[in-house]
Amino acid sequence: HLVARKLSASHQNQALNAIKFHFEKVLGRPRIVHRIDRPKKGRHLPNVMSESEVKAVLDAPMNSKHRAMLMLVYSAGLRSGELLALRPEDMDRDRKLLRINGAKGNKDRMSLLSTKALAAVDTYLHEWKPTRMLFEGQNGGPYSAQSLRLVFQAALKKARIGRSLTLHSLRHSFATHLLEHGT
Repeated sequence: HLVARKLSASHQNQALNAIKFHFEKVLGRPRIVHRIDRPKKGRHLPNVMSESEVKAVLDAPMNSKHRAMLMLVYSAGLRSGELLALRPEDMDRDRKLLRINGAKGNKDRMSLLSTKALAAVDTYLHEWKPTRMLFEGQNGGPYSAQSLRLVFQAALKKARIGRSLTLHSLRHSFATHLLEHGT
């Protein structure tokens, strides 16, 4: 029925899991069907920005905090939540590495810390002087993910890039550009 209605693969899988859970866990019946063919999720290529588009976004007029945030997202390939959870001590200036704690799947990882991004962060730190988190909101609390998305959208507008892109596009662009340069 779900296939005939042309619902997405994830919707179909969710329905199958719900039915299976109901019969096995709620009703306590033994597993009758051992194998159900599940639809495969389609794989779509991400939106990747060209290097000139990334440069235009990062060069768009903005304050030092916003520039540092966007430069770190791109140069280290960060997710928005990873950026907003950073603390000043997560930067290893000597080794040019950035420690990301509790990333996706609650895993810690290390990423690159570029010289240009480090310079942008230093300018921001000198000007804004955050106390606890690397990037704090207006009242000293955590910076919001929605505000970060709005900063990116404003930078796209100032750079006159009309394509439909998200902040995560910077992360995809980071990985793609590294591959294109043989890393």
